[in-house]
Amino acid sequence: MAVDKDRYKALYEYQKAQFDDEKTRYSKLEDKAAKYLTFLTIIISAYILLVSKFISASDDIYCLTYAIIIFFIILTFFSFCSAWFSIFKSLKLQKIKKMSADAELIEFFEAHELPSVYLGLAENYSEVIEWYRIKNDDKTTLMQKGYKEILHTAIFFIISIFIIFLTEVA
Repeated sequence: MAVDKDRYKALYEYQKAQFDDEKTRYSKLEDKAAKYLTFLTIIISAYILLVSKFISASDDIYCLTYAIIIFFIILTFFSFCSAWFSIFKSLKLQKIKKMSADAELIEFFEAHELPSVYLGLAENYSEVIEWYRIKNDDKTTLMQKGYKEILHTAIFFIISIFIIFLTEVA
């Protein structure tokens, strides 16, 4: 019975395309996380500057109003930090799984027929694809958590800025 080389080649090419897709998705998630982190860093810095100006100029605010403002400032700051930390965790440096390209692979090529080589490479791709899928799911989960925390932070941010604005106007 003759081995159908084209079947194994098709499997290999399919696995290679899946690998490329997962690797691209990983890179896009990394890029998105870096953008979120940059955005949060800039917003946290601006918020701290705004709050410090308010606190240094807040001599004639009633004690209860001041306590409410400080409560929302602290809540907002910790919410910022939580969102920042979730996004930062998704960028954790780690060794990336790669396809082998060592002498053992060259020996494998020399020792086996082409259909077996295609099958072996497809199996290697399968392992690497599974690793990327797990890492992409982990990154997606952390980024979704960070995004939800950014939404909560935005609410606290708006409330605290609104209260500060009201005390400055009044």
